[in-house]
Amino acid sequence: MELSVRTWSELILNTSEELVAQQIQNIFFICSSRKHFDTENARQQFYRKWTEYYYLNCRNDIYIAVAEGNHVAGYLMGSRDSAKAIDYFTDKVPSYLLFREYFTEFPGHLHINCHPEFQGKGAGRKLISAFVESIRKELCGVHIVTSPTDSNVNFYEKMGFTERHMGYINATGVLFMGRKF
Repeated sequence: MELSVRTWSELILNTSEELVAQQIQNIFFICSSRKHFDTENARQQFYRKWTEYYYLNCRNDIYIAVAEGNHVAGYLMGSRDSAKAIDYFTDKVPSYLLFREYFTEFPGHLHINCHPEFQGKGAGRKLISAFVESIRKELCGVHIVTSPTDSNVNFYEKMGFTERHMGYINATGVLFMGRKF
């Protein structure tokens, strides 16, 4: 199964923007640890909380792993300036401010999900590699924030995210993982 990585702009030239966005949303919810929502509106608000900033401000840093037939296998939404995103994320994502002291050293950040069917098959590696390649001449580092108990921690380490810092929100551990260039 051959996977390619395209930017948002490249993919929507030949594929419906609405169809791509719907496939990304489907993957988001398949991969999300939160499965129950009281209303469809609450579900959509949750999705927007994690993705809207990138759609509005970082479309050039949205990368999509594509399988045959323009089927979305995974996506990466990146930002080159985490400090600039503070105003947007502060009210929506409580952990966002936990690690702001590292934003100078690791100014870029990313949000990534791959459909389970494509996990372990190179989609995530290709997505991160494409994003890193596009920012490495401009930035000194990039980071991701995850749960310290998630299985993805080993994957991020293999991808070079070796600097670690722990934080806590309501006694729940949050792991910052940084990669320097």
